[in-house]
Amino acid sequence: QAIASRAFCITRRALVHDMQIENSRASGTPGLGDFVPNFRVERQRAMLITIDGDPQFQNLADTNWRQVINTPFLVLQAQDGSFVVRLGDGHWMGSMQLAQGYSSVAVPPAAVIAAIGTAPKPPAGVTAAAPAPGAMPPALPAVIVVTEPTVLIAMNGEPLLAEVAPGVQWVANARAVLLRTAGPVAWWTLASGRWFSAPTLDGAWTRVAPAN
Repeated sequence: QAIASRAFCITRRALVHDMQIENSRASGTPGLGDFVPNFRVERQRAMLITIDGDPQFQNLADTNWRQVINTPFLVLQAQDGSFVVRLGDGHWMGSMQLAQGYSSVAVPPAAVIAAIGTAPKPPAGVTAAAPAPGAMPPALPAVIVVTEPTVLIAMNGEPLLAEVAPGVQWVANARAVLLRTAGPVAWWTLASGRWFSAPTLDGAWTRVAPAN
């Protein structure tokens, strides 16, 4: 009740990702169940790219590049075996490892872009926000690729705690709902409509029973 009137912000991407965690386990499983996804805590801007199991590839014409098709994200494998992902409309990052180690790379060859096709156009009236004059472009997030259901808890640095009720603090610089209680000392987060808790921010995370 103490936090019921508190407004929390969550990005559309984070919300869709939370829904995908449950969808990947929903077949043949009644209700939400006791399944606990993996948790990844990052003290930096981060983007989680989810793949539904081991990558499944589709050749991109005769370019010697391949596209991972069991993901809602654009993930490519170059002819040298490296992985390349697209962030937004124009930022490309690559790594020799699928899971991590991504840094900025050049745009793939024109033939690869042509084989991919064009990205869907945004709805009418929706445009990208123009940067303020003289503003520095934001740093690109760390890219994390996972093949199992995973919850990403990303913060801009160490947690900035703000009290929202006696004994309850809210992490103001986290992308998702993240709380800390004083008694008992624990961390709490909401994912896929369920609460999870951990004795420390880095885990181990367990599901909280509805009765609690």
